[in-house]
Amino acid sequence: MKNNLGTRGEIISLKYLSHKGYQILFKNFHSRYGELDLIAKKDDVLVVVEVKTRTNTPFQQIQTAISYSKQRKISLAVMDFIQRYPHYEDFEIHLDIILCNYNSESNEFSVKHIENAFEMLI
Repeated sequence: MKNNLGTRGEIISLKYLSHKGYQILFKNFHSRYGELDLIAKKDDVLVVVEVKTRTNTPFQQIQTAISYSKQRKISLAVMDFIQRYPHYEDFEIHLDIILCNYNSESNEFSVKHIENAFEMLI
């Protein structure tokens, strides 16, 4: 169920971003440093989104799942992405977080989007 919950959170996040005018470029980009959940573009900004999905958990608690170590791995994976797709190297890069909370009683998701949540750690 956990993997299914994560997949549902990513789909909800993808739809949320698309509705907000983001162009989704990649979903689950694999790098030797780890996976980037979503990579999108809005205007001249490349937006890398880490999606965290939990059940019946306050947003503040979900956000703590993105440790310094995880932020560093994301940053390295972004650099790997830029090396593979150099036409994005002049784009401004934002590292966003989307927190998804599944309420098991109401069977509904709530979403919190934290734009430019952390800086590149390289």
